[in-house]
Amino acid sequence: MRSLLAAALLGGPVFAQTTPAAAATTAAPAPVPTAVTVITLSGQMTTPRSFVLADLQALSSQECSLTSMAAGKSVSHTFKGVLLSDLLTAAKPTFDPGIKNASLGWYVLAQGADGYSALFSWGEIDPGFGNRGVLLAYEQDGQPLPAADGAVRLVVPGDLKGGRYVSNLVRPTVLPAAAPAPN
Repeated sequence: MRSLLAAALLGGPVFAQTTPAAAATTAAPAPVPTAVTVITLSGQMTTPRSFVLADLQALSSQECSLTSMAAGKSVSHTFKGVLLSDLLTAAKPTFDPGIKNASLGWYVLAQGADGYSALFSWGEIDPGFGNRGVLLAYEQDGQPLPAADGAVRLVVPGDLKGGRYVSNLVRPTVLPAAAPAPN
């Protein structure tokens, strides 16, 4: 034992002998993090709400097949989920009805459990303008999402790279981009 400690302190190689029983207990796989399954709509809206995965699965779903670049490779998958625009419109953002196309001055910040985030203009996701069909996906290729992506992953049709795909989505926030311009 002293030779192991001395080798470790001096920066030398450390060799340890284990019995098969000890090897079996130390070779257990690391626990897989539990996927976050609560998505909370927040920001300036009349009826903010939270959803669990089962709530999303009970809503009208969409499927889309996407190809994007990830880690320098082209990847293609078919995703199933609900439209971000449907959820946010139902939460009734507090757009000023006295301003023409007031929603075009708003944005959505999508945040993952790990702090990763991506930004979308309201006009980009609005079916009456950009109609991007941004999806809160809970299935990939007919299966639940891979554990690394969490329970829900935001996917963005039309993006060439997957950088705005927010894994383990926990909070889409709707806010105005700036204070109204003075008259």
